[in-house]
Amino acid sequence: TFYMLECVLIFAERYGHILISRDKDGTFLGALALIPPYWSPLLCTLHFFRSVIPLGKPVPEKMGKDVSARFNSFNQKETKHKEIMKGTPHFYVQVLGVSPDAQGKGVGRKLMDTAIVIAGDTPLYLECHDGNVPFYKKLGYKVDQRVELVPKGIEDTTTFPYNLMVYGR
Repeated sequence: TFYMLECVLIFAERYGHILISRDKDGTFLGALALIPPYWSPLLCTLHFFRSVIPLGKPVPEKMGKDVSARFNSFNQKETKHKEIMKGTPHFYVQVLGVSPDAQGKGVGRKLMDTAIVIAGDTPLYLECHDGNVPFYKKLGYKVDQRVELVPKGIEDTTTFPYNLMVYGR
């Protein structure tokens, strides 16, 4: 949802990196939110909440009737993230988005290449759906796990597959 995306972007802007790609005319082409390694999970949580507080409490009407189930799925994903990285310092590619008009023109690759340069020898972690796995594999990412998230509390039992991918480990 937009609220959760806004939380992530504010967090990355304050404590990490927001990479933006524009063409010569200034037209937006794409963006990437990169969260740096945190040595302390508590500090990461405090920074995240500090980023979210100015947004206020999410309004359930704006997030849909299944808001608690969405947060539950997010927590499931974060638990798997911690299991995979096992305390290894890493950068977290939280969001990569490319404008539909710019897709297939190398924008996503340039943003990801920049993230790899920023990370240096430090591994990177990301999650994506099945359709994006080939793109990330071309960049050198490997699928560590594929999980089927089932948001608890949603009447529709559709699962949401996520590929948990790592680069440089």
